[in-house]
Amino acid sequence: MKKKAQVTIFIIIGIIVVLAAGVGIYFYTQSVQQQAAAEAEKAIAETPEAQVRNYVESCLKNSVLKGLELMRLQGGYISVPNDIETLEIDGYKVPYWLTDKEMKIPSLIYMQDELSRYVAYDLQFCINDFKTFAEKGISVSITSLNVVTEFAASVNVNMKYPLEIVAADKTTTLEDFSLSIPINFEQIYTMASDIANIESTYAFLEEHTNKMISMYSGVNENSLPPLYASRFNIDCSRTTWSVSEAELLMKKIIAKTVPYIKVEGTDFTRPKTGNPIESGVLDGMTYRFFAQAHPTLMIDFEYNPEWPFKFNIVPTKGGKIVPEKTKSPSMLILPSFCVFEYRSKYDVEYPVVVSITDKESARISGNVFYPNEGFTFKFPLYSFITRNNPRTREIVKLSSFINTDELTAAFKELTNKTIDFSLCQRLESPETKITVKDYLKNQPLPNVDVVYKCGDSECEIGSTDTNGQLAAKYPSCSGNAQIVLSKFGYADILTDYKNQDMNFVLFNKKEFTVKVKKINLADYMQNYISTGSYSTSGLDADLQESESAMITITGLEPVSLMYIPGGEIDSMPLSPGKYNLSLYLIKNINIRGEELNSSVFNNESRPTNSTTLPRASQVIYNSLNLEFEVANDDMSKNFLTLYAFEEPISGDVRWRDLLADSSILQPTGELRYRQDNREIVIAKEKYLSYMKPRFS
Repeated sequence: MKKKAQVTIFIIIGIIVVLAAGVGIYFYTQSVQQQAAAEAEKAIAETPEAQVRNYVESCLKNSVLKGLELMRLQGGYISVPNDIETLEIDGYKVPYWLTDKEMKIPSLIYMQDELSRYVAYDLQFCINDFKTFAEKGISVSITSLNVVTEFAASVNVNMKYPLEIVAADKTTTLEDFSLSIPINFEQIYTMASDIANIESTYAFLEEHTNKMISMYSGVNENSLPPLYASRFNIDCSRTTWSVSEAELLMKKIIAKTVPYIKVEGTDFTRPKTGNPIESGVLDGMTYRFFAQAHPTLMIDFEYNPEWPFKFNIVPTKGGKIVPEKTKSPSMLILPSFCVFEYRSKYDVEYPVVVSITDKESARISGNVFYPNEGFTFKFPLYSFITRNNPRTREIVKLSSFINTDELTAAFKELTNKTIDFSLCQRLESPETKITVKDYLKNQPLPNVDVVYKCGDSECEIGSTDTNGQLAAKYPSCSGNAQIVLSKFGYADILTDYKNQDMNFVLFNKKEFTVKVKKINLADYMQNYISTGSYSTSGLDADLQESESAMITITGLEPVSLMYIPGGEIDSMPLSPGKYNLSLYLIKNINIRGEELNSSVFNNESRPTNSTTLPRASQVIYNSLNLEFEVANDDMSKNFLTLYAFEEPISGDVRWRDLLADSSILQPTGELRYRQDNREIVIAKEKYLSYMKPRFS
């Protein structure tokens, strides 16, 4: 039994040895065959024809990769035209695809042709007349050269290069050479041109700038000056900025936040934050430009602080951004306080470099390319806002990749306007001329901005030249068309557009001497009862020393409130336009302190819950609100008289007299007066024209 087992083991071992030998022989045979094939290929490569082909293909590859690398770094150009604006990036002058004046995107055909021309030119230096082969006794004759490039899912280069090769009295010919680089240039170019067109159409970079100004502005020295804010305090302290400090902060904000702009459907990673507000802000910087996802693409935006940056802010005083200040008088149980109005208009200009990386395309390094390691294409766009307004949007043709309906809806929601992007394209009127002069100097006024308005849509037409003139065509408008003329330091003009030459004068703000007069309501009502006239003629009187007025006038150019003590005058800057006037009369009177109970308030006979009211010396006892207009002719005048009604209140009263409902001027603006058990009522519109401010 033991011997049988030993025999079985020897048989198994023998089988294993035979199998191992067979496997070894197989692999040995394969190795020999592969080595023989390699030696055969080597023998072929050593033929003159093969040597020349390898040499030409190597030179072709080198020239193509150099050309593609230049295109990648120079916005699609190999040779940058002299008449195009550029941005220097890492030592390369990269042409803008979109500036503040025009769009210049190289076409795909132009880029293909330029690469073909470059390869045909650069190849000569690498070939060097085949002198290397002449030294080996191989003669190569060149007859012509033609290169054709196609940008598709790959970069395909086909070259007709007829060569005659003579070696050892044997003549052979070569003609066709080709090269394919796995770079999806067509897709990259389409995405790049679409983004430039979207910026031209929707001004999303300018929207980003305005959002950042709103987000990072505030009434403190560590923030940007606010677009609009009002503050008041008792100590009359204020916040100011230097223009240079605001510029430095704005530049830092742009450099920090522009990289957060992302395109939905592409490959990007959002910073992780547990703050829902921060997450919402980041989501607001993600734009859905394309109807379908492109997960192999990375689209990045960048601003480098070393690149150009233009910044200005108005209004300023001596290089400082200072709010308008008004100081109020002290009033009943209220101390004096200061009101500050912050209003800032920004001009911000800077370049943004867009980088589009296709992760499935090849990366170029020298004369070698590495498939699926990513090809990055760069081009700059120019972003600018003027007085907080973005570039004039221009409609362009967008590719089928773009979700135009969603984009229009999204930007309509951003601006809360009905956006008519084609308005500035419809320049259908004959050319008309606008001439603008300074009213006081009677001289041409240059740099006056002209904006055309049709409903909620606007179109920037241009600015007047040194002769104060602007000749331009205007869009058509189905509704009421208007134009706005504006220049810093002057009052804006808003007027209906007429399809003809127009002349305008702009006014500087003028300081009017302001005086307040009062009209006693009891006297006014008695005069009406006796004459039936609503006129205030002969009834006005100057304020007494115990009286004062607080005035607020707002309009096209808001004016902060001012305080005029009785018997005094002050000045107020105004320009032609429509304004709202609020005027409060304040009277220094002796209000006797007394103990009051609820019967004073509820007209009850039984006293309950008595309380003592203090003495006081000042109280607001009447107000007037109305609209008025400053006409052009008024600018030649110097005085402005304001009128206010005076309630018949004596200088020594009790609290119960003030609390009693006995006012003649009602909150609705109508006048109610009781005499002989009857009530006389005068509607506001009856007396209003007699209470309007008067210029003299």
